[in-house]
Amino acid sequence: MAKGHYQSKSPRPRWILPLCGVVLIAVIVVAVIIAVKPKAAITPDGSTMQDASSVEKNDNTISIPGYEGINLVADTKQQSVGLPNPAQNTCYFQITLLLEDGTELWQSKLIEPGKVSEPIKLVDALPKGTYPNAVLRYDCYTMDGNMTALNGAETKLTLWVK
Repeated sequence: MAKGHYQSKSPRPRWILPLCGVVLIAVIVVAVIIAVKPKAAITPDGSTMQDASSVEKNDNTISIPGYEGINLVADTKQQSVGLPNPAQNTCYFQITLLLEDGTELWQSKLIEPGKVSEPIKLVDALPKGTYPNAVLRYDCYTMDGNMTALNGAETKLTLWVK
């Protein structure tokens, strides 16, 4: 009988399978973090907010941003726009978006100075159109733990829903 040459595969190292499992778990964790992390809201004028700690605070007045209008996406509740509280303020904002007839479209959580609200999520989706005389109502509160109401404001703007 002739001597044969047999090719045998060398056994796989035992650490390869556990390593593949660890890598797979890491990829899944990163994917979940990216998917769950909310997208940052953009302000109506596209500006970026200044760090509140690098701005001189104004204790005597409240700065209220004004806008000619805001662009929204038709037929969806979730929008990409958020509204800011200027960094020089020393109070919380709670902002409410209303139609001209008083219908509430959205209300923010409390917004700290130098921060932007979470992206707007409308109560009801709006169809395409122009909505003149919409209102942004700003309710302002102290940051001393008492949440005392301060002066607020209402500004008119147009909603351009495309």
